[in-house]
Amino acid sequence: MDFKTKYLKYKNKYTTLKNKLSGGSYTLSKEVVVDHVGDEIKYIYPEVTIITSKTKIGSGGTGSVTLGRIENCILNPSLNGRQIAIKNFVEYDTESKEKEKRNMLTYRIDEDGKIIEHPLIASLYFDIKYGPLKNKLIYEYGGKTLSAYRVGVPEYSLENNKRILIDLFTIFAELVHKDNMHNDIKCANTVYSIEPTGVVKTKLIDFGSSRSISQMESGIDSFKSRTNINNFTKK
Repeated sequence: MDFKTKYLKYKNKYTTLKNKLSGGSYTLSKEVVVDHVGDEIKYIYPEVTIITSKTKIGSGGTGSVTLGRIENCILNPSLNGRQIAIKNFVEYDTESKEKEKRNMLTYRIDEDGKIIEHPLIASLYFDIKYGPLKNKLIYEYGGKTLSAYRVGVPEYSLENNKRILIDLFTIFAELVHKDNMHNDIKCANTVYSIEPTGVVKTKLIDFGSSRSISQMESGIDSFKSRTNINNFTKK
């Protein structure tokens, strides 16, 4: 059976299935066809085609992030053609992935079977549980990290500096209303895109270290339980 026939088979089959939703945005089904096109790899699920590249756009303690894009999305055609950030967690570290996804749901940044488009937070699109992309989270590509924003780049200006600060404080204010302390604010977790007018738009990413403000205040939770913070013990 050739590639196109396989894809049509899965596409037609999916129209008779109910969405399989579990814990955050759209959860993809088990069936997948893999196709290599140059340096790109196509992962063709009945619900959507995820195209990955070798371009790494970030890394951290729990894994790395690579660039990709979406095609043939039956679940939500408005996502077709969008660039995506594919979060690849360290092998066997399923807990970090589940914690990050759980935090998105807990603080109402994500919702089962629905894409929450937030102007200041990168949306979670897909949770992949099966196939070669198992245990990855697919986010919208929010742009370059704030580390790339500095004197000398075309978008750098006093007005954009003010916009970035306003965006960040707006995000923090909204997160407080959601009982969320992001707890990992840094340039690597702040991304920005540039409008055609040259205006910079800022978004926050990576909610894996989030804490509940109310639980911190009541003493139910504390920073002692955070495991990914650097500390030094004097001997």
